[in-house]
Amino acid sequence: MATSLKKLLIGTSVAVGMSAVASLPAKAASFDFDNSETNYATYTHNSNNLWIQGNEVAAISALTDGNLQTNVELNYTNETNSSSVGFTATAGKHTAKVSSVTSTEFNAFQGEWLNGLLNAYQPLKNVWSASSAVFQDVALGVFKSSVGFGDPNIAEFSLDSTGAMSMKTLGFFDLKPKVNTLIGAYSNTQINSPLSQANAALATVNQGISTIQNNNVYKSLTSVPYNSLSPSQKGALNDFNTQLSTLNTQKTTLTAGIATLTAAKQQVDSFTTALNGIQNLQISEIVKVELNGVSEYVYNFNAENSGFVALDDVAGKSYSGVYSWSKAGTTAAVPEPSTILGLMAVGGLFGAAKRNANKKA
Repeated sequence: MATSLKKLLIGTSVAVGMSAVASLPAKAASFDFDNSETNYATYTHNSNNLWIQGNEVAAISALTDGNLQTNVELNYTNETNSSSVGFTATAGKHTAKVSSVTSTEFNAFQGEWLNGLLNAYQPLKNVWSASSAVFQDVALGVFKSSVGFGDPNIAEFSLDSTGAMSMKTLGFFDLKPKVNTLIGAYSNTQINSPLSQANAALATVNQGISTIQNNNVYKSLTSVPYNSLSPSQKGALNDFNTQLSTLNTQKTTLTAGIATLTAAKQQVDSFTTALNGIQNLQISEIVKVELNGVSEYVYNFNAENSGFVALDDVAGKSYSGVYSWSKAGTTAAVPEPSTILGLMAVGGLFGAAKRNANKKA
């Protein structure tokens, strides 16, 4: 009975020891902003001191305080996206680098990003496939401008000693009004206004053609064979025909332009209809996250309502949406049964050695 009890105690102690190791809490990360980097700012949500620029203590506090109303905007003063701005987080053996995305970086993966966006919103995807390359470029530019991919606002970031990460960024809960405004501005300046001018010009050309064709002199000159006309009559008719040729060339050019602009307007109208059929257009800002040398671009198309907006946004839309992202770490390895048995055997040998020593004593 004593031997069995000792074996049970040894096994229990090994199991408890393993459980204790596995349940140790993962340590929080330490943060570091490059001392030479000041192009970031902390949003305090305090009207008395709304932005604190280039202050590492304030930035780290905003990233770790659990308060979504505070955030750190990377690339705060330079939104040309020519260089990345970020910070480093370290926990245990893991190092994460978090930074804004440059234009060069975005251009390298924008196809993947665009596919994700269109797959998230099927109505837009259907319209996209039927749109011209010109309009697709315009729409892509509108999406990029609406999101502002080069200056992300990070409300929370965490890294633990298992390599697990989580991040929350702030943006718009619904970007639809902003996209509609930009598409509308493009449509008015590049389509509607030129189309109106082209239609007015075509009306003037048609009127000119009609005026010549109904001119009594022109009618009389064209009512007889050309060779029967006098030299002066031939000259007058030639002048009429030259004017008609010029007007008809203008008519052909204007008609083609109107057809192109009309098709473009139809594409914009189809896009706008599809856009307005979406309840909320949600597109997060983009952040580059590198863990232990392996990088990825973090973004998504699903926001939660934050319940607040930025105090300095007169439109009352900024920070209305919270975009969450997380990545699991590596869990502690569970010992193989043979390892546990080995540990138990070592414990048994140690106990036997102790008993022999006691006997000799």
